[in-house]
Amino acid sequence: MTTIVALIQLFAFSCLAFSMQKHHKVLKNNYPSIAVKPRGLVILGWLGLVLSLWVSMVTSEVLSIALVWWFCTLSLAVFAVALYLSHLIQFSKE
Repeated sequence: MTTIVALIQLFAFSCLAFSMQKHHKVLKNNYPSIAVKPRGLVILGWLGLVLSLWVSMVTSEVLSIALVWWFCTLSLAVFAVALYLSHLIQFSKE
């Protein structure tokens, strides 16, 4: 279940990152057919984080362990999105 939580968090942080004007501009330059509303991405991102927390708590027997694993996968998801964005920014400058 940790993998499902991590994938939900990765999707949620991607939505939150691409809702920001700077990152959305980078995404638009690489993929010209994308037309999304940043407000919808913010809502989708926060709902994804809440969903991942709920899935983590429901599937674990101990609440404290669920929170530790949730924060662990949360930091990994943030790191993965940051690496992807830095790759997109570097790729778009070339």
